[in-house]
Amino acid sequence: MARDFAVIFDMDGVLIDSERHWPPLEAGLMPLLVSDWTAADQLELVGMSPHDLFEKLADRPGFSLDKATFLERYVEVGRPIYEERCDLAPGAAALLEATRAAFVPTALASSSPRAWIEMAIHRFGLQPLFGAIVSGDDVRRGKPAPDIFLHVAAREGVEPASCLVVEDSMPGVQAALNAGMPVVRYVGGSHFGPGRPAAADNCPAFDKWPDFFDMIPSLEKETTGSARHGEQG
Repeated sequence: MARDFAVIFDMDGVLIDSERHWPPLEAGLMPLLVSDWTAADQLELVGMSPHDLFEKLADRPGFSLDKATFLERYVEVGRPIYEERCDLAPGAAALLEATRAAFVPTALASSSPRAWIEMAIHRFGLQPLFGAIVSGDDVRRGKPAPDIFLHVAAREGVEPASCLVVEDSMPGVQAALNAGMPVVRYVGGSHFGPGRPAAADNCPAFDKWPDFFDMIPSLEKETTGSARHGEQG
């Protein structure tokens, strides 16, 4: 039997403030892998899974790694970000706890490899707050394809139209829309800086987690309200 409602969260740039750590790391790494890496290429990486990144690099001049070797090395490159450097987004844990306490199913759908997800959720103690946890390793096509969100909906037993997705990247937003799911965009991550994007007609935006309930009144009625008055940061 399908449940009535579920909230699906992205991880990087939404619950975990990790995106700001990637540009300097990738700016040093990518020119070593391909000879024609550009700033425009760099801008395309937000929201892209390592599997899709491999496909992007595979035919580029100078790239010589097979997929298994590339993924293994890339996971290790990211390890310090998730084990040491990234922060939990202020207010995110309180919101997750309030939502789960109200028996609203919460799930995680991240393009990151499962290894990075496990590093982050164990470090911040988030694992008990999620039902389904789906990684970029678990689906054939990454965002903006809808696969990861449809997989989560099936795991949670919720119809796609009854899932609310919280994303930060445009590939993630488009993936949710392609899955037939309503989506809101969190733009409070430090990687957005002061010039935060405006809301679009099909995707409201917010930059502080306590504001999440103001955007979703039906969800606020289901919760105790503790996330609104908890960790504000």
